[in-house]
Amino acid sequence: MDAPFIHKTKSHGTCSFNDLFPSFLEANTCMESADLGNQSRYTGIDVIGNAPWGTHFCNFFYSKQDLLETLVPYFKAGLENNEFCLWITSDPVSVKDALASLRHGIPLLDRYITSNAIEVLPHADWYLKDDVFDPARVIHGWDEKLNAALARGHEGMRVNGNEAWLERHVWKDFIEYERELNNWITGKRMIVLCTYPLDKCKAADVLDVAHAHEMAATMRNGKLEILEKPELKRSKAEIKKLKEEVEKLVEERNGQLLQALQEVKVSAERFSRLFHLNPFLPMVLSDFDDGRYIDVNASFTNLFGFTSDEVVGKTIRDLDFWLNPVQRDALVENIKHGGVVNNEEVKLKDKNGKLLDVRFSMIAIPMNDGPKVLSMALDFTEQKVAERMLKESEQNLDVLINSSPGEIWLASTDLRLVKANRAFFKSLKKITDLEIAEGDSLIFPGLTKKAKDLWERLYRQALGGENVVDITHVVEPDGSEFYHEIRLNPVRSEDNTIIGIGCFSNDITELIQFRKALEAKVLLRTQELQKALEKEQELTAWKARFGSMVSHEFRTPLAAIRNTANYVRRYRDRIEPESLNDKIGIVLAQVDLMNRMMEDLLVLGRADENKIAVVKRKVEIRSFFESLKNDLEEISNGSHSILCQFDFESKYIDADDDLLRNIFVNLLSNAIKFSPGKSQVWVHVHDLGENLRIEIKDEGIGINEVDLIKIFEPFERGQNTKGIQGTGLGLSIAKKAVDLMGGTIDVLSKPGNGSVFSVTIPAK
Repeated sequence: MDAPFIHKTKSHGTCSFNDLFPSFLEANTCMESADLGNQSRYTGIDVIGNAPWGTHFCNFFYSKQDLLETLVPYFKAGLENNEFCLWITSDPVSVKDALASLRHGIPLLDRYITSNAIEVLPHADWYLKDDVFDPARVIHGWDEKLNAALARGHEGMRVNGNEAWLERHVWKDFIEYERELNNWITGKRMIVLCTYPLDKCKAADVLDVAHAHEMAATMRNGKLEILEKPELKRSKAEIKKLKEEVEKLVEERNGQLLQALQEVKVSAERFSRLFHLNPFLPMVLSDFDDGRYIDVNASFTNLFGFTSDEVVGKTIRDLDFWLNPVQRDALVENIKHGGVVNNEEVKLKDKNGKLLDVRFSMIAIPMNDGPKVLSMALDFTEQKVAERMLKESEQNLDVLINSSPGEIWLASTDLRLVKANRAFFKSLKKITDLEIAEGDSLIFPGLTKKAKDLWERLYRQALGGENVVDITHVVEPDGSEFYHEIRLNPVRSEDNTIIGIGCFSNDITELIQFRKALEAKVLLRTQELQKALEKEQELTAWKARFGSMVSHEFRTPLAAIRNTANYVRRYRDRIEPESLNDKIGIVLAQVDLMNRMMEDLLVLGRADENKIAVVKRKVEIRSFFESLKNDLEEISNGSHSILCQFDFESKYIDADDDLLRNIFVNLLSNAIKFSPGKSQVWVHVHDLGENLRIEIKDEGIGINEVDLIKIFEPFERGQNTKGIQGTGLGLSIAKKAVDLMGGTIDVLSKPGNGSVFSVTIPAK
């Protein structure tokens, strides 16, 4: 940076920049402009207005929108005034973005493109051919483009170069190129606007850029403001012309003096404008020795709340806006020993005591009355607060995700681990006995082929835009099993591009086990309800059959009793004693029949309600069946003989003799009853060791096949039993008794060929 020479005009050593060279400033306003300088062109930027050919100015932008809002009107004005336009793009605006914005703001853009009135090129094709920045080649390229445009009949050429591509290693060369371009463009029918992103520029960078241009502009509070007026370019040309004329007149005597004064004047002007008109960088000039403030700019007073008069002539200790004055002294000592302070983060206080986070830079400036210190403060308080909030938010997020019992991790589009909670690493170690770190591939060599195929499929689905849900079932070598629910959701940027995958996994083993247990309970309950329903249906059918049986079976004996009673009442005076005894015998027989039916019903009811207790005692089987044989043959009046066959002479078993009697009275009574016209029934008792098998055989009417299925159900009678008295309870009672004794009962039968009932009961 050129160093301005400042004279002391007050006791504390301060003066204004513009007070130093009044004669040169007056000269700028009275000189006549050159012919080319008077040909002003409308820039399309309202705050700037018109600018002469040969103008080289810069613009600092904050955002892509700021840049487009400046450049589209700039090129539109050039096209409408028959100027050839050349836009060299760089981030954040691509060639595609530039053309889209131009087309939106310039309806006839395609016509201008077709007529070769405008070109849009990427910075790499213009500044970095063969990846090398060659200033001479670039300036030669401007010259060729300008000559070609003039040859096609254009008034001149209008250019923008967006310098967002600049890297640190070419910065110095590029600033030298800007200075060379600033000299070369004088007298050319050409206007050049260079744009720089403010967020990539340091305080010293801003000084470099402004020093290399005739004028600087930037966005302030949403509006574009200029730091230098277009007339300065014209003033420069006029001063140059005056200088040449003066040098011709006083070439031998004061040529060197005029040149020196011109350099001092330009340097002082530029420094003054940069210092006072900079809207975004607070600056203060102080004495090198005692630290008294010589001058401050408006940005400084706006930031700290002081007026210029409250600052100039004071020291840092007078104003007390350094939270740590010792820190400031250390920085100054560094400067005094030839060092540089660049973007040092410090805390300052404004006039009201509000703390400000500031990036502080200091440089020493040599002047004719001694060195001075230029300090620059870039306020980043809001950024600091935002960074602190972001850090706290990240910490809270880490606490939240690490508190989750489920696994949470973030995968990049190339399937590498970006971030994960503790549960993820713990689960990975448990399942695979492997460990990975952030940045490692999630498809790592230790995975089984099955697991690798699964995860590649799930990740591929998520990268395709699907919200993936999958449940995995793992069985351990010890037979234990567990379930995991996996959810993968694509993570999208603001433009809806997928930039990663949010992954969640949760152990749902308990949930699955609970669901299975619940399903088992529901199934069991359903089965119980089904059995209850079947029981209810059976009871309903039982009641229906019971009503039918009562109405039929009880009606017959009751009718016999009624008829006999009526006969006795009507003929009691004429009935012989022997005939009366017969009638009484009929009544008693019918009463006995009804008693037996009632007893059968009571026995069946007690069995259904589990109210029959099994009382075992020693029973000698041979004697039991011989006694039963005699009783039944007597009851049947000798109509049938019961033939008993035993595989042993004598055998005792542990059994309930009442239940035994119920079983075999019913079976033998049925064998006799359903063998009309036959005379024999057979009983065969087999000794099976721990069990006995008793077979009851007859040669009666048999049982139809369709009736065999439900022959042991209450009130069920075969289709071929019509005309034979019975209740349908005997076999049901026999089956209940066999079940109570822990035995089984089976039947083999064919219609017309008799039946064989086999009963197997435990011997003990």
